[in-house]
Amino acid sequence: MQKFKETIAASETIAVQIGNTNDPSKVLAARLLHALFLQMGKKSIFRSANADDRMVAFAKTLLPHTTHDVAEKENLIIKINTDQTPIEELKYEKDGATLKIILRGKNALDATHVTIEKEKAPVHLLVLVDPHDDEVEALLKAVPHADVVRLTSKTKSLLYKVLGIVETLRNEIPKDLVLALWTLVLAEEKQNAPSEELFRIKTRLLELGVDHQKVHAARETLIGPGFWKIVGRALARSEFEKELGIVWTFIPHADFEKTKHESTHIFPLFDELRHLRPEGNFLAMLWERVSENGARRSISALVGGGNIDKTRELALLLGSSLASSYFMLEGFATFSEVEIKIRSSVRKMLQ
Repeated sequence: MQKFKETIAASETIAVQIGNTNDPSKVLAARLLHALFLQMGKKSIFRSANADDRMVAFAKTLLPHTTHDVAEKENLIIKINTDQTPIEELKYEKDGATLKIILRGKNALDATHVTIEKEKAPVHLLVLVDPHDDEVEALLKAVPHADVVRLTSKTKSLLYKVLGIVETLRNEIPKDLVLALWTLVLAEEKQNAPSEELFRIKTRLLELGVDHQKVHAARETLIGPGFWKIVGRALARSEFEKELGIVWTFIPHADFEKTKHESTHIFPLFDELRHLRPEGNFLAMLWERVSENGARRSISALVGGGNIDKTRELALLLGSSLASSYFMLEGFATFSEVEIKIRSSVRKMLQ
């Protein structure tokens, strides 16, 4: 943490980046760090590979005064193939409002050997907030940077990681970050057993003042209409396979249509089911995706468990990789196809 504090102090520009996810905890944690860096006078940029209006509204309800998007700076690059077009002089001059860049070649100049490109201006520090393992390389390439820090929730949840950063960088918790931290506390409570550490965090936040109505409003914005109806249907289609320790849930596309709930906002539903059906070692939630034009249907699965090592082992057996305490499987033709694949892998683990 001390090294991180020194890195932040030395960084004028920071990019806070999440991957292609609608996981509310990841989005909120990243937005909270972005807000913190802005408070400290840093030029912070929030980047997401999956912009979503509902998720933006959710975050801004909890961080109304500190979360705003800062435009990324770009460089204009002029490239010249000097093997084909040797240059002996380069200068520039102003002609009114026009800036002229003048190149003088040793021989006749060929403009086809000159290209103009745009690139993102490098930031001093890139902060990756719990990206999927398979996304890291692409994210690093997408954002030019001098230094990088990657936060994960594989050993400890984002609540503790983010709170640790807030406490390290500030002497006390800023009041305008309290609602976002409280929301992360509520998410932590749903997934893990009570602890003294979590109780102490709750006590501190309550002493600073929690506007519960605002937190509730933010959650309503996030889950959208029809959420509890889709929860009811998902529970009705759930079953516990005791032998393998798997809670199965199957959600056809018709259930999303009838409840007017968007299948793109699957994470709040997944979290609610893990909370309501805690008896399994794993929750396997399978749902039907339909393309926008309705021409293509496929089955996806979100699989998670309380034991990170076991969840990682299962992910590897299924050719996937961990993203927090869960992993995703996509592109199956039928429910039974992915169900058989998951069941077979769990049996291998138990042998």
